[in-house]
Amino acid sequence: MIPRITAFLALVAALTPLRASAQTVTDRAGVFRPRMFIGVQFGTPTGMLAGGGVLFEMGGRDYTAGVGPLITGGVGAGGFRIAGGIGALEPEGPALATGLDMQLVVTRTNDRPRHASSHGTYLGVEAALVITDVRLSLGFAHRLAGTAAELRNILTWSVGVQIPIGRW
Repeated sequence: MIPRITAFLALVAALTPLRASAQTVTDRAGVFRPRMFIGVQFGTPTGMLAGGGVLFEMGGRDYTAGVGPLITGGVGAGGFRIAGGIGALEPEGPALATGLDMQLVVTRTNDRPRHASSHGTYLGVEAALVITDVRLSLGFAHRLAGTAAELRNILTWSVGVQIPIGRW
């Protein structure tokens, strides 16, 4: 399992830009902008979850606008999660966005998780699609630590709403 995790981390590192462009430029080319969003979702293993995140848009040419490193987190009825990866979000209106992302996720469950071991720590990958603020995600996670021997590998999924905040 460790070689797979190492290979995945190498892939994420290769796809993530290593430095930001200048922040003083006022047009989209060469601008490094943090894009914040909040949301609520329901899925496994956290159940109902409230969270948010930041997409660090790298600017550049038209085809790279809205693309960059992504950091998210949330707290839910079944535990909490933090994640990081690469994402792409494009504004579709004042409070609407469409895009996709791929993240490495660390989840810690409490005593009431959905379809996972209680008090366990899971490491996984997740891919998501956002269509006009509706976020659909699917992933896989492996239990790293916990009290129960069952449910070492789980399928993760969620359906929710992700709303951009601030100026996009």
